[in-house]
Amino acid sequence: MQKEITSHIPLLDENGQLNCPGFAKKLYWQYDRKAVKAPHFKIKEWDYYLITCDDFAVALTIADNSYMGLDSISLLDFRIPWEHTTSPMSFLTLGKRNFPSSSASGNVKSGGRHHKISFELHGDYRLLTFHMDKFFDGKPIDGEIRLENPPQE
Repeated sequence: MQKEITSHIPLLDENGQLNCPGFAKKLYWQYDRKAVKAPHFKIKEWDYYLITCDDFAVALTIADNSYMGLDSISLLDFRIPWEHTTSPMSFLTLGKRNFPSSSASGNVKSGGRHHKISFELHGDYRLLTFHMDKFFDGKPIDGEIRLENPPQE
């Protein structure tokens, strides 16, 4: 049986290892990029959302893999079936995307000349917005998805 975490604790110990394995019903683990015991060019951070229903799905990713950044939009149609993903990359992001230490606070934004993706927290909801000039067959994609925060247990 796994241990339930019921109070705030650092995710990593002084050796960069997982501090306390287990499960939690809230965001109790506190991530600190400085606690990762790996060369700065090997640290990988990302924020990812998959929104699905019976017929469709949208997947959005903003990643900082240190040696490269990735912004990705995927659209899936389960009825056909069909999927398309476009993922512009940038090089040597090295943590410059400044991910917050917790998804409970802070925003994540990324983009380039022809695309943008943002995940913004607005109190009781999160707003995911995305745009890409040439997503599929030269056509753009634009979207806005509002995610309500779940009620607390």
